Amino acid sequence: MDKGKVKKLLIVGSNVFEMEGLRTLLEDKAYEVKTLRKKEDVPTIVLKFSPEIVILDAEAPGLKARALTTRIREIKNPPKVVWLVNERKPEVEIECLLSGGDGCVSKFDPDLLYRSIEVIRDGELFFSRRAIAKILKGVTALPKFIGDKVNVLSVRERQILNLVVQGLTNDDIAEKLYISPETVKTHLKNIRRKLGIRSRRQLTYS
Repeated sequence: MDKGKVKKLLIVGSNVFEMEGLRTLLEDKAYEVKTLRKKEDVPTIVLKFSPEIVILDAEAPGLKARALTTRIREIKNPPKVVWLVNERKPEVEIECLLSGGDGCVSKFDPDLLYRSIEVIRDGELFFSRRAIAKILKGVTALPKFIGDKVNVLSVRERQILNLVVQGLTNDDIAEKLYISPETVKTHLKNIRRKLGIRSRRQLTYS
């Protein structure tokens, strides 16, 4: 996404009044805004509407923000994704990041939402300092021998590697990312191959 080129925004949620309120506020900022109910096929609409940023109500019942974010990010030339939440908690922000999201904002702070759009437009992420501190702590927990090799991994493989380092089992990871345990095993096999290691244990110990 080029700097200064954000024109289209897509809002996805379940509360019509909240979505229409946001749409009105954002249209006042000269954005073209489309709203979608959670039951619609979001990736298909993304392909047709081509928004630069998708704004997800991450706490909308049944939305499954993690899985939806991952699906959106797997689209060719995907839009950026921002989560709207009632409260910005570090664990939720980290979940957003691991899912491929670009920022997390309180739905009760429109000014912060405007700011997040500007920051993400310029190619940066938008997370709180508390969340960034925890993310950096998690990064330093990665085995030292992996080093820059992590750059050869796909977004999904990095997600799974981070969850393995946190101690999650294959079944836990499958449930968290809405994929099958067999798919997790396949990703782990690819991760080990790319990093040149033989066992899962090596992923968690330097």
